[in-house]
Amino acid sequence: MGVGAAKRLGALKFTVVEQILWAWMLTLPAAAVIAYAAMWCAQQIGLAK
Repeated sequence: MGVGAAKRLGALKFTVVEQILWAWMLTLPAAAVIAYAAMWCAQQIGLAK
């Protein structure tokens, strides 16, 4: 993406850019949910306060 933008804006494949953005929008909230669930489980069994 960076090299394409450095050459010219028309060199960017916007379908790839869209896929990258969707991946980030799905990955970050999913990681937050998994972290919350892991912390909740650790608290339930006494491993964390």
